[in-house]
Amino acid sequence: MFWLIIILIMVALIGPVVYLMPTKREKRQSEARLLARKVGMRVSVETLPDFNIRREEIVSPSGIARSPTLEITVYRLRLPKLDERTSPWIIYKSNNLVVGYVWSPLKGWVWEGLGTDTLPIPENYWERLEKAMTELPGKCLALEVTNEFVAWKGKEAFDNQSSELFVERMKKALSDIVKIQEI
Repeated sequence: MFWLIIILIMVALIGPVVYLMPTKREKRQSEARLLARKVGMRVSVETLPDFNIRREEIVSPSGIARSPTLEITVYRLRLPKLDERTSPWIIYKSNNLVVGYVWSPLKGWVWEGLGTDTLPIPENYWERLEKAMTELPGKCLALEVTNEFVAWKGKEAFDNQSSELFVERMKKALSDIVKIQEI
């Protein structure tokens, strides 16, 4: 009986500490984000509207409108210099056409941006962009381009690759997109 009480006390003391320990995935995320900062990218966590929600889920059974969001990670790579010629835009991965957005030139993406006052887009821009986007690691849910930066927004999916490889691929893909903007 004495030993049972001692074991229960030890479990009560050690249990919360073990529960608060970071998982392998959290350690890998932390390592990748630190590496990204070291190579000049800015990393943040933001929310993004959930564009893949079914219509039935937009309104609750009691008739209240919902606006579901996803928590995502954002990796931003600054442009080498401020480019006033760049037309800012953001595209979102979506299976549905959402009110307030239009289909982008890329299949499976909706967007906002590029109004009537923007500069013309160079020829074959969207083909080059789509090719560069195939190199993006993880699950990309949005891509944003401004005159200051290019940003990948999504879920970090490391699969079997190391944090170093994930960050290397991210920086290369975003750098390729920056080069497309400079043309």
